[in-house]
Amino acid sequence: MKLMIEVTFSYLESIFVLTKAGDIQGIAFWAVAYSWLIAWGTLHIYWRVRHWPSVIGRIEQLEVRAFGAAEWVQSEQDYIADSCYLYEVKGVEYSGSRIAPWQLSASHNLRGIVQGQVSAVPVQPDGKVRVYYSPKRPNKSYLVRPGWLSLLIAHLIYIVPTYWYLQRFVF
Repeated sequence: MKLMIEVTFSYLESIFVLTKAGDIQGIAFWAVAYSWLIAWGTLHIYWRVRHWPSVIGRIEQLEVRAFGAAEWVQSEQDYIADSCYLYEVKGVEYSGSRIAPWQLSASHNLRGIVQGQVSAVPVQPDGKVRVYYSPKRPNKSYLVRPGWLSLLIAHLIYIVPTYWYLQRFVF
């Protein structure tokens, strides 16, 4: 165990030296470490949201809209999903605007991605929609729970850079 700790600290020390010198291995190491931090934070949120309870709410608005100032060049305009829904938890009415834990924005040419997020919300013909809410803070809610594909993508956020780093600098 002591040897493993010594080897780890020795490696980190060499990484600090490489980073300070501007070497690609040092910079890549910290980029991979950052990807682990982001991915595990994302996975933690996704896993919690997957286990939130749900209620039936009512959709008031669900559309794709332009985001930010109007652009002169149409292809530079950004778009986001815009929603408003009402739901009730233990006799208290709440309004929500979040579709999913991930907020997407896209350019004019890629706005179909945002439209896909809006289309993923299963709205019944009478405007009813399932709302997933935090049991500790019922005012926090989403219309779409992260699925297995979202979890896979979150894992790939750290697996791919780690694999690249190991192939390039370790093996």
